[in-house]
Amino acid sequence: MRPNDWLPTVEDFVCVDPPEDDLDGFRAWNIFGGLTVDEAYQKFCECPEIYQEDFLFMADAAFAFYFPVVDRYIREKEPGYCFDEVTHMLGYCIASHVGEDCPHTLPLLERIVRLCYFVLQGLKNVMDDGQRMYPLKETEERWDELLQKTQSLM
Repeated sequence: MRPNDWLPTVEDFVCVDPPEDDLDGFRAWNIFGGLTVDEAYQKFCECPEIYQEDFLFMADAAFAFYFPVVDRYIREKEPGYCFDEVTHMLGYCIASHVGEDCPHTLPLLERIVRLCYFVLQGLKNVMDDGQRMYPLKETEERWDELLQKTQSLM
């Protein structure tokens, strides 16, 4: 168990060897490195459509630490909207960190399942106006796949 005042280091963000070749991990570090979860949430909310992919590229230890940013954003910012582009991509980002080879995120499986149910329920209330970047069905399929993948590990 890590102490409450622990923040991910650059080594927790990069996931290739040699680390200096992980340009995407370093980009995620440059955006979120050294930030608390609350600070990272504020940063993410400034421009979620730009920062969403940083969750994909950070290594599992950093992602596990910053998962509350994703969870909070979807629950607080998206329900009044349409679960469009950002929620679609965040489902993909989460899925990339769920697996037996991702030990840092295994303790998050129940939270991820609850988030999947939240998104899938919310999607039932969204009308597809044909203006979505991702068709509603695609977003629903992405989150349903994430739900199935996560539940298979529990």
